Amino acid sequence: MKKLFALLTMLLSLSVNANALYISGSAGTVSGEDDYKGTNVNVLLGLDNLAIEPSWKHYTAKDIEDYDTYALRIARETNVYTLGVYGGMTPDVDEAWGKYSNQFVGADFTISLNPVGDTHSRLVGPGNRGIAVGGEGITRIDVGAGIKYAKHKTEVAGMPDLETAQTEYQIFAGAKILMINLSAGYTYYDYGDKDSVTSGFVNGVNYALLGAHPDNAFNIKMDIPFFPIVTPYIGYSKVNYDVPAGNPDHSNNYEFGAYLDFAMLTANVSYQVREMAGHNDGFLSAGVGLKFE
Repeated sequence: MKKLFALLTMLLSLSVNANALYISGSAGTVSGEDDYKGTNVNVLLGLDNLAIEPSWKHYTAKDIEDYDTYALRIARETNVYTLGVYGGMTPDVDEAWGKYSNQFVGADFTISLNPVGDTHSRLVGPGNRGIAVGGEGITRIDVGAGIKYAKHKTEVAGMPDLETAQTEYQIFAGAKILMINLSAGYTYYDYGDKDSVTSGFVNGVNYALLGAHPDNAFNIKMDIPFFPIVTPYIGYSKVNYDVPAGNPDHSNNYEFGAYLDFAMLTANVSYQVREMAGHNDGFLSAGVGLKFE
């Protein structure tokens, strides 16, 4: 009898934990000009207000070796705010000219100015799940900020190691008005010595920036969920670069796509056009995801 009671107690405990457990994951690909190919894999494990999110990004292009970036984010998520910290790295990449690597850490905070319900998702920021979330009455507003420090290193045979310290300062906001979701963000970059090349991603841009030193970036996006299951969206981003005179100093990126939501199964597809130095390049993205909440 005692063993049966212990077993029932354990099963009840597991049942309670299962009710508080939420799991989601996604995988996507990006392809574009100069044989660019990228893969993104993301998993989120949540228990009550704790979220653990490992991720992997792989990308390569013409005359560029394979890059792999691994990251882990841990966050406290409530219906009012999300507070997260993360870290990651890109291990050594053997290029023809030498080796490249980076390490980074960061933190972010997002708050809902008029929260409702017990949703863990945000309209904007790292807590954004890419799905519609509610709000009081007809409006919901989320705002937040983040900081990221990265150390980039280049190793060339016969030379001292070259390093670049890069700090990102981010602010972002999202609003749900009637059925439309609007979001926008701004990122400013500060550098120490710019001895090494850099590699990484900018919010609102679906492809990796290889070798560039971004100076600042702006992005805006609008989701228009007027149709059952399908949510079309459009987006724009501009990236300004810190480069020597005579080189392209900015890029404009125009994106249109759609989310598909089948309850536990989600999908998305988009096409982004990069306008830079009078040339237009296209990048096609597609992904699928599963969620259990």
